[in-house]
Parts: sequence; C-alpha cells; structure tokens
Amino acid sequence: MIIIMKKSYFWILGVTLYLLLVMDMAWAEEGRDVKATPAAVSIAPVTEIEARAELQRLMDSSIFIASQQLLEEGTFYPYAAVMEVSGDIKLVGVPAKQDDKPTPRQTIKALKMALEQLAAKKQYRAVAIFVDFVAIRKDTGGKQAGIRIELEHRFPDQLAVFLPYYVSPDGDVSLLTPQYMPGTLHVLGVN
Repeated sequence: MIIIMKKSYFWILGVTLYLLLVMDMAWAEEGRDVKATPAAVSIAPVTEIEARAELQRLMDSSIFIASQQLLEEGTFYPYAAVMEVSGDIKLVGVPAKQDDKPTPRQTIKALKMALEQLAAKKQYRAVAIFVDFVAIRKDTGGKQAGIRIELEHRFPDQLAVFLPYYVSPDGDVSLLTPQYMPGTLHVLGVN
C-alpha cells in the first residue's frame, strides 16, 4: 500500500493543529484544563480487538504531523499522542521553532516521562510516540527511512509499527507498507 501526500493538504492541517496545540499549551501553563475531566475516571474494559482498533485510530489520527514535517523539512522531531478516556486525541511535543531544542533522544526520554505523569491521572486509554527512524532492511541490508511508532493501550497492549517512507524529488511523501511488531513502550503503568 502506498499513500501519496501533497504539501498543501498537510500545510492546512498542520497550521490548524499547531494553533490547537499552542492554545492547549498556553492554557496548561496558566493552570487551566482544556477539558474538565473528573480526577477519578474509570476506564471501561475493552477486548483485544477493540484495543487494537483504538491503537490504529490513535496512529492514523496522529501520523499527519510526521507526514507534514517530512514534506516541509525532510525529517520530523519526535512527538507523542494520547487518547483520552472520552476517545479524544491530543498531541504532545516540542514547539517546531525552538532555538535550544534538545536532541531527539533527550526528547524521547522527556516525552516518556511526560506520558508517565499524564498516565498517573488515569485519564488516558492509549499513548503513542512517533520518531523519524532509519532501519536496516533484513532483505537487502540497506538503510530504509521510516516512521517508528511505539503504542501502548491500557488493555494492556503494546505495539510497534515501522512505516517506511520515500520522499520524491518533487517533495511528495510516499508511505509504504507498515511493519507491525511487539511494542516496548511502558508508560501507562499496566503490564
């Protein structure tokens, strides 16, 4: 399966999402909740199939940021996404135009710590971390650029996805067939 994305589509989505993220971050700094949620929220149990469907929705709803940055910059900075108990999806990340950005490894570590703190509130069904990644292909031994996504659900369920991509000379990004494997993300405090 190949998905080709055009720059204009992701620019519009990116601007919209950026504005939402800036508002959420500003409200969080002011101590305001973007959405009032009771402190003790019970999370209804789900089946393995429902958990996988929610992980897929979280990934599908959040992948466009990586795609947009690949179109504009040729790479992207690590970021995370969370699915609230309500099913709403929010993004967590480092502002794009930050002068003293930490390294990607430092960012991943910080994202995991932030997700652990958010997960302590027990208001999240699932979390994901998105990273620009280069893998060594088993078939050719060559390098393959891709998006590595680590997902975790309260079910409990962990899943890792490697989504290879190709950026054409005219700037279009082609997402190739994803590869699924057991995940290693453990921030929700479940086993």
